Amino acid sequence: MSDQTKKENQKKKEANETIPYDEGFLGCLGIIIIFLQIGIIGYQFFHLA
Repeated sequence: MSDQTKKENQKKKEANETIPYDEGFLGCLGIIIIFLQIGIIGYQFFHLA
């Protein structure tokens, strides 16, 4: 069990190292996507009302 966990943690570390983007960029992207979704939902709500 612990051996399997070590392997998974090692894979996660390798994956994190290969991603070129920093977390700040991903955070901004996530915020933009959330605002877009809110905008689309709001537009549909007012359009149907």
